Amino acid sequence: PLKNMLYDLMKGIRHDLREAVMRELEGVIFLSAKHGFSYNTTSGGRKMRIIGLDVTDPSFHHLFLVHVGHQLYELGQTEEKLRMESCVSDEMARKSEIANKRLRQMAMDYSPVNSSVQKGKRTGVKFQSAGAEFFSECFKAYVADDKEFLNAAKENFGESYNVFNEIIARLPNR
Repeated sequence: PLKNMLYDLMKGIRHDLREAVMRELEGVIFLSAKHGFSYNTTSGGRKMRIIGLDVTDPSFHHLFLVHVGHQLYELGQTEEKLRMESCVSDEMARKSEIANKRLRQMAMDYSPVNSSVQKGKRTGVKFQSAGAEFFSECFKAYVADDKEFLNAAKENFGESYNVFNEIIARLPNR
C-alpha cells in the first residue's frame, strides 16, 4: 500500500521518471514504524533495504519523499555521489548568507569539511552526508513541484543543483 501511495504522490512528474523510481525501490521493504532507514543483514549476509514510516506522523508525506530521495541517492553510482558531495561541500563552504530558510538550516546542520553521519535536525531522518540530504530535499521539492525551493537551490547551490538534475535525468536509464 505504501508503494501505491508513493506512486500517487509522484503523479506530477514525468511517467518515465516515476516508473524508474518505482523500479529502483523494488527491493526496498516499507514498514509501518517510527524509525527511518534501517540496513539490516540477514543470516546469509544479504543486505536488506528497509524504510520505516509512521503513517500517523503529521509530516508523513514529507518524510516519505525524503526517505525515497535518500534511497535513490544511496543506490546511485559512486561517481555521481562523489560529485554531489564535492559540490555541496564546496558551495556550503562558500556561502555565508543563503536566501531560503530550509537551505540555510541544511547548511548549518552539516560541516562543509567533514560530512560524517549526522542527524538532520528538522526531519529526524539520519543522513550519511550533506549530499544525501541535499539530493533528498531536492527530490521532495521536485515531486511536490516546489518551485520556490528548487529556484533557491539553483540560485544558491548551482553546481549541486546541476548534479541533482543530471542524476534525475539519468535515473530512467540506471
